[in-house]
Amino acid sequence: MNEEENNEFFKTVDLNLAVFLVAKDEKLIDILNHSRRKTFVFTLTSQLKDLVELFNFADKDDEGMLLDARKVMRTERELKTKLFNIL
Repeated sequence: MNEEENNEFFKTVDLNLAVFLVAKDEKLIDILNHSRRKTFVFTLTSQLKDLVELFNFADKDDEGMLLDARKVMRTERELKTKLFNIL
């Protein structure tokens, strides 16, 4: 990924946010390895921006935050497996 492409991507080091986004069917593009810190990379879309806003600022009973618990656990397990496999 070069600097010109950075405006097309959303990056986060927050595992919980990454799990939420993947569980909401956003496509994980890459996981960058910066020594001990890993960065999740997603394609930046208006829908993704809305989901990040929802994750960060939604009321606790906001229906947009609802996800199937099994999907969340499966997604978290898959992302952690990817993290552990990065050298």
